[in-house]
Formats: sequence, structure tokens, C-alpha cells
Amino acid sequence: MIFLSSKHNSAVQISAMAEKKQLCPPDERDLYLAAAGIKPVALQRRLAREDLRTLKRLGMKTDITYAMYPNLEVTFVGRSRAGVSLASHALNDYELGHALGYPGDAVLRYSQLTSQGKPPALAYQHDIIMALENGVQLPSWLAYVNHVPSEYNLKKGRVAQSSEEHARIAMGYTVRDNYRLACSLHAYLSDRVSRLMANAENIKQLMRIHYPTR
Repeated sequence: MIFLSSKHNSAVQISAMAEKKQLCPPDERDLYLAAAGIKPVALQRRLAREDLRTLKRLGMKTDITYAMYPNLEVTFVGRSRAGVSLASHALNDYELGHALGYPGDAVLRYSQLTSQGKPPALAYQHDIIMALENGVQLPSWLAYVNHVPSEYNLKKGRVAQSSEEHARIAMGYTVRDNYRLACSLHAYLSDRVSRLMANAENIKQLMRIHYPTR
């Protein structure tokens, strides 16, 4: 119980730090879940020394190495030194995805698409647009999906079970222990969806270029 209480207190303090720094809700979500031990590692924009000291006091491990893109200024944050090192020294999307705790099937599918020169996020955005244009109501747990699922057909209500379970665990914890963040995430999803719909025709055109058989 002491360990669980410690993790909870750390998550609360991380949330306060994120609010002070005005992190976008998805960045705060990942940092919050990493502090709680639900997500193994969070990838953040480069954090200031003050923040790194706060994380250290909370028992978090950090690394500013980024083997895949050395010129990008980021910070990897997690409770395990080994986990953080795996993420910071990942040499491809497959290794990085696993280190960040994404479902294995999603990581594999993402790697396959990128190796074919197909942007995975584009197809996912297009699927959201198609679902909304057909009057489908997006599930609330979509605000907690921080990766591209291996299977998604929101129009027919089919999303990879691994991704849905992954998101529901994150949502359950956040709604219970950080309702403010939960509200921010749902507002952020709503805004993101609005921007996607405003850009729908451009996304459809890009889909015809990158996914001509779909």
C-alpha cells in the first residue's frame, strides 16, 4: 500500500508540474501515466533542469539521448532506468514503440507501413473523418489512444482489442484520479476532430496518393 500511495502522490505532483508548464493534454497524459507506472516511458519535449530535478526527487529516471533523431531535443521519462535507456537508444520505430509501451500488434503494423513509405497516422485520420461523415459517434476512450492501432474501422465499430484495452486502462485511471486532465483530454480530442474535419478534403487527397488501393 505504501508503494501504491507513493506512485499516486508522484502522479499528482507530475500533474501539477505539467499544468505549470502548460503542456498539451496528450503530453501531460503520457507523463502522468509514466509517473503512475501505467506507461513504461513517456517521450517529452526537452524538459528544463528545474523539471528534471523534480522528476529525480520523485524517483523518475530521465535521458535526453535520442539515437533515432539526435538533433531532436526530447526527454525520455520513466520509473525504470532500463526502460528509459531502451527508448532513448532505440534505432527504429519497432524498438521505440515497444519501449514506449504501445501494443505489440500496433508497433508491428506501424513499422510495416512506414517501411512501405505509407504514413500510418494519415490513414487513421482518414478513418476518423469517414466515421464522422457517416454519423458515427467516436468512443470516449479514443482520447487516450496515443498510437496508431493495428486495426481500425470506426465506421463499423472495429478497433484492435489491444489498443482499446490499452486506452481504457489509461482512461479509467485518469478519470478516477485526475478528472481535470480527463476533461482536458476530451476537449483536446474534440478540437483535434474539428481540425481534421476542416482539413478533410486535403486528407482525402493525400490518402489517394499514399493509399491508392483503399
